[in-house]
Amino acid sequence: MVKQGFNPIQMASRGRGGARLCAVANAVFVAASAAMIVAASAQGTGAQITAGAAQSVDLRTAPEVRSVPPPPGLVTNRPTIPMADYLAAKRAAALKPRQPKPPPRPMH
Repeated sequence: MVKQGFNPIQMASRGRGGARLCAVANAVFVAASAAMIVAASAQGTGAQITAGAAQSVDLRTAPEVRSVPPPPGLVTNRPTIPMADYLAAKRAAALKPRQPKPPPRPMH
């Protein structure tokens, strides 16, 4: 079986070519990052949306906000059952005997 892993002797014998390649890659990355920062700062020239000062609201006395009506033709397939039936099914599932887990496989 072939061992795979980090070998510091092999890494050190690569010579200076690897260091030059790494330096060039770092320079390209820094230049690309600087270009992206300049482009991102230029995007903020559009219309600005502002909001007024925040107002505190007492939720006990606040008027009720109506919910938005569903779009026409919307169908949700989410059947509901009474809570008592749900709890009974949950209890029955918990009391049902379960099959034991198989023993772990031996490691070679």
